[in-house]
Amino acid sequence: MNTQAKYCALCPSELTEENRTNEHIIPNSIGGWSKVQDFICKTCNSKKGDDWDSEIYTQFNWIGAIIGIMRDRDSPSKVLVTTASGVDYHILPDGTMVPAEFKFNREVNGDDVKISFVARNDTEAKKKIRELHKKYPQIDVEEAFKHARVQTSRLQEPLHIKRGLGGPLAGRSLVCTALAFAFSKGVNPHSCENVQQFLHDPTAPSNCCGFFFLREVVLNRPRDKLFLCVSIHGNQKTGRLTAYVEYYGIGRWLIVLSNEYQGRNFVDTFAVDPTNQEAIDLRIDWSISTNMIDRALGGHGLHEEKYRVAEAHTMELIHVLSARRILDKKTAEFREVLWAKHGVGPDENIPLEKGNAMVEEYIDMLISEVDELLLGGLNAALKKRDA
Repeated sequence: MNTQAKYCALCPSELTEENRTNEHIIPNSIGGWSKVQDFICKTCNSKKGDDWDSEIYTQFNWIGAIIGIMRDRDSPSKVLVTTASGVDYHILPDGTMVPAEFKFNREVNGDDVKISFVARNDTEAKKKIRELHKKYPQIDVEEAFKHARVQTSRLQEPLHIKRGLGGPLAGRSLVCTALAFAFSKGVNPHSCENVQQFLHDPTAPSNCCGFFFLREVVLNRPRDKLFLCVSIHGNQKTGRLTAYVEYYGIGRWLIVLSNEYQGRNFVDTFAVDPTNQEAIDLRIDWSISTNMIDRALGGHGLHEEKYRVAEAHTMELIHVLSARRILDKKTAEFREVLWAKHGVGPDENIPLEKGNAMVEEYIDMLISEVDELLLGGLNAALKKRDA
């Protein structure tokens, strides 16, 4: 296995103590944590992140925001989404949504002025009240603060999300992911001749990679979780070093790193649940025919019907995982409410009678929340059916 390389995989620079870096195999922005050492230099790492990986993030960030991914160095940023009727919201890292813009309303009736507004957070609300007080001194700031209310409601219409997958920038990120994983398994990245022009020449065609929805290759695909995956197959007989990359079920690509591979025969796969960073043991069926590989690299690997099946499965899981996330958050809130209401702490011994009452209230709260989640899912399904 390679522990150190002499030259950067993406440029001619020699790797030194000053420019060596650790590189995420799968971009951290979409939930990848695993790293490879001494693969590319700091300059290429930065450029790759700004240009290639940022495109992957743009294409998949809405999924990460909804289901709640874990990142190892910074929190996910808010994501702009639009409802079917054209109203913009931001999905926050905790999975909640707030209006994308501050909403202000002023009604004049003779000498009376009625002002109302919808702020996106408590800080913004207090700031606006103080600003209004400067213009209208008769406003009682403290009284206004008391009457400010945090209101939560469920979205009553579907989100309209612009989805676009692939493209040359995203393709280079995917190829780099495959190359980094191959390097971590002992492959010299400079021996992968089939991807070199694509990585180094911005005008080069992406004929080393392509969508792959021609058939299912994950033999034990989980039915209850989304995952990020990269798998590599070294085949001495065919002379091909091939990679399969999958993101969230709807992004599936085949990449041929080399047509002159002379190393050992091997298959290695890495897959992870981005919501908790637990490894997933996936089995990849690498009995992919030469014809299928050529079709994928030729731009004919996107089978429409099979893609729709994959998309439906992903969207169903997004709804389930989002609902589970909301329920976990509400469950924690319910506990806090009950502790405060009954004047007890989480570590205190609770009398049996009070404990029974708290359990009954807790169950009623959960049942109500589950009913709302189920109703929301039913409404979404009916709207999808009627669309």
